[in-house]
Amino acid sequence: MSELEDFLNRQIEIENKIASVSRVSVVETKNILIKNLILGIAYDSMKHALLLGALLALLRGDTSMISEEERDKLMDDIKEHIRLEEEAMQVYSELLKIVKNPSIRLILQYILEDAKHHYFLLKQIGKTNNKRTYAYRARHLRLDLPLCL
Repeated sequence: MSELEDFLNRQIEIENKIASVSRVSVVETKNILIKNLILGIAYDSMKHALLLGALLALLRGDTSMISEEERDKLMDDIKEHIRLEEEAMQVYSELLKIVKNPSIRLILQYILEDAKHHYFLLKQIGKTNNKRTYAYRARHLRLDLPLCL
């Protein structure tokens, strides 16, 4: 196992521990805002562990391939998801112009930043797996069907 794989495995353990501790810490918390903020951190840590696991799979060559048909369906869904993230970014930006309460502004800004990250990642996935890229790979790399996400 490589040094990078060791690092990723340790980080997965840490992220899972953060998620577990965060979930347990708010079981009896009555304040819904505090509870949901900490649960949000737990979910982020679970997401991080999943993404790190995907990186391990990528390093090991364990990523599955998708067909052209699957890619086309996924790209249609991603286009819709991008549209929805754009709409969300617009709404949160407008809300931030009118909301004065610092606590509410903090949460709205946090959500807006998440939407921006989602938008960026979806755009990158779309660029990586579009039809032209697929055609180029098929032509120059002699790939018949599969694409890897």
